[in-house]
Amino acid sequence: GCPTDPFNQAEGYRYLSRLVRCSLENFMECSDVDAPKFVAIANGQRDCPVKIGSDNPDNLYQSATISGKISYRLKISRGTVAYLGFGTQSGTYGGPGGLSTVDYKEAIEFEQDSDGNFEIIVSNEKPDNCKNWLRTIAEPEAAMIIVRQTFNDHENEIPAKVSIEKIEGQTLPQPITCEQVDQALKTSALFVGGASMMFARWAKGFQAHTNQLPLFDQEKSNKAGGDPNIRYFHSYWKLEDDECLVISATPPKVETWNFQLNNHWMESLDYRYFQVHVNMHMAHYRQDKSIRIVVAHSDPKQLDISGCDKYDWINTTGHNCGTMCFRWIRPENENFPHPKPQVIKFKDLPSVL
Repeated sequence: GCPTDPFNQAEGYRYLSRLVRCSLENFMECSDVDAPKFVAIANGQRDCPVKIGSDNPDNLYQSATISGKISYRLKISRGTVAYLGFGTQSGTYGGPGGLSTVDYKEAIEFEQDSDGNFEIIVSNEKPDNCKNWLRTIAEPEAAMIIVRQTFNDHENEIPAKVSIEKIEGQTLPQPITCEQVDQALKTSALFVGGASMMFARWAKGFQAHTNQLPLFDQEKSNKAGGDPNIRYFHSYWKLEDDECLVISATPPKVETWNFQLNNHWMESLDYRYFQVHVNMHMAHYRQDKSIRIVVAHSDPKQLDISGCDKYDWINTTGHNCGTMCFRWIRPENENFPHPKPQVIKFKDLPSVL
């Protein structure tokens, strides 16, 4: 199920090198549980991007390595970002039991002051009279706090500011030991091997429903650290040079939604330079309030579409296959519509627009 052409293989090796880089940043440089730091395990906006597991182009991902046996305090300035969520996870990618979500809450579930400032206690036991709390578990001790910020309007929304400190004792780094270096290297290797293997299996499994968009298993998503408030439609896409994929949907009542295109390795395509995703704010809605997404190698404007309704073009950026993901974020209920994709010849696109 893995493409063997030079282009996709080159992207695969680059992907592994990115995982090595981000794993060393997270588990070597920023792994002191006595002085945790929020870093980005996936960030496609960096000059040196890191992408993993269908990373959301609308998201700012931040995570901090912590101990499940230590209590922490988060200090947050809300900003104006459309969606802000906080989660605790236990374990590691590729480790025994994998990486599983322990607790997850959105910013709207916490008490805040009039300026949007608030604090969250992170611990395995809820303190008395504590209103803002995230749960951890003591075993396994390896744990992570993840912060997801989802933007609709990237140019105008202000990201939240989040800091972390220990509740007991000083938040100061400890002198590094040979044992810690050895463990950091082992954890990094485990992450690179475990994460790449897991998502390779996902991509292979998605090929069973190529160019379709079935609802993804929520339990499987949660066990991989996915957001429990998102309903994912993960799949695989593959197009010949003269084909395009047209996706039709009528968004239900949701907090937001988006669609993105990835390469085979489940890396989002380069959204710094190309239109490879669309969200609720960016979309061009049709007269009946539905959306029409066109995944194509070329801009549909080169065709005669002057009398057609609105659509959004997603650029394949030189790829002919990969994975894709559609998200309904915090839907009002479980009776939401499923996106409907169809493959057609590119030259026939005006007839369906």
